[in-house]
Amino acid sequence: MSTLPRAVLISVFFLLPAVPSYLISSKSHSDSGTSPASFQYREDINRDGKVSITDVLDLLCMHRSASGDPRADINQDGEFNISDVIDLLGKVTRGSCMPLTDVAGTWRVVGPGGGGSMFLPTVNPADPANVFVRCDMTGAYVTHDNAETWRMLNLRWVVNDFEFDPSAPSTIYAAGTGLYRSDNGGYAWQLIYPDPGNIIEEWMKGDHAEQGYRKADGISSSRISKIRIDPENSNHIWLGLSWPRNVLVSHNRGKTWTSAVDSLARDVLAIFPGSWWDKSDEVIVITMKGAYRISETTGQVTELQMPQSSLIAAGGGKGEEGVLLYASTASRVYVSNDLGSSWELSGDALVSQVMLITMAVCESHPEVAYISCNNYFNPDSDLRQWGIIKTADSGNTWEWVYRADSVRVISNNFTEGWLDREYGPIWREYPWSLGVAPGDPDICYGADWGSTIRTT
Repeated sequence: MSTLPRAVLISVFFLLPAVPSYLISSKSHSDSGTSPASFQYREDINRDGKVSITDVLDLLCMHRSASGDPRADINQDGEFNISDVIDLLGKVTRGSCMPLTDVAGTWRVVGPGGGGSMFLPTVNPADPANVFVRCDMTGAYVTHDNAETWRMLNLRWVVNDFEFDPSAPSTIYAAGTGLYRSDNGGYAWQLIYPDPGNIIEEWMKGDHAEQGYRKADGISSSRISKIRIDPENSNHIWLGLSWPRNVLVSHNRGKTWTSAVDSLARDVLAIFPGSWWDKSDEVIVITMKGAYRISETTGQVTELQMPQSSLIAAGGGKGEEGVLLYASTASRVYVSNDLGSSWELSGDALVSQVMLITMAVCESHPEVAYISCNNYFNPDSDLRQWGIIKTADSGNTWEWVYRADSVRVISNNFTEGWLDREYGPIWREYPWSLGVAPGDPDICYGADWGSTIRTT
């Protein structure tokens, strides 16, 4: 790789004023009126949606830093030198840039991120512009303006789950070492569980100041992994606890709690409300090691037969065709349309060729689901690939909607942030969490190693 002589650089800079101000604008796929479009030309060096003199300047800077970025090889001769700069200058002048294959949808970085992995993007079912997300470094974030701005909040420790009250759009619950509720969109919070009147001590210890409560009965506070609110009765709430591993239920908006099931084998992955199948006193709970159908009226707990015992994700919803449930292992996806009584294996070959990371299902259109995946090896490439696959037909078929390797975004439907420009796709890799808008299957958020991304 060669560096450019200073005389050559000076010459090119002097030539720039003579170049016509011709701009090649890429076709906009922006999901807001002000954000940059997904790049559609190979020569769009700075990924701002157009090809102009600015790209020539950025290419000069890349060469001066001896960059090995494959974007710098404009003439594709395998070398990075002044001929690439001159070639790009000519293309800008002539308007002869190379269009890339267009795609149906686009993804862009909407923040926040950069200081830790992001998790749990949760979209308000009544207002998709209102979204919560949390970081693995205890902070959580909320946007009320479609991800244009974010506000940080801290609820003592890492949030394990967010849940909007379906009947009150401004009410949001957050579960961690305790259950917190905000009735004004996340601006003010109060502790609901454990009962603040029963707490005699709050402690923080360890290298990360792990936090917890000690209650008057001598029992330390639990870790809450899941929360579910009855869509027909906001006073009716279920909690899935990771320590001790059981499910609690409240019928008075969290003032008092009773145990619905004790001694679960593993953490709760999903809770499905009986209101979906017209039995509000029932709930289906899927854990990492099994599934249960619980009747609050009779106290009966029926263990459901799961296809495999090592699950990593579960999701579901109620649509026009009824209730649809999903459960996945690291290599298989199973679907049930009879409330977990039986399960069918998704037969799509793509699912069996990737390692599944996590899953999200649209609650109002459960035929649509997204899966984050890793370790896909294309026979035409030596590079490991990762991304997001999607089904729109209840798991019968899956297709890539975001796909990348260590060098590039193969699907060409991603508008980069600064992390991508500095480090490439290898930095973010696949999302740790996905979140679909409950009322719109086209809106999906992904939270990864360093940022939050979205498609609309």
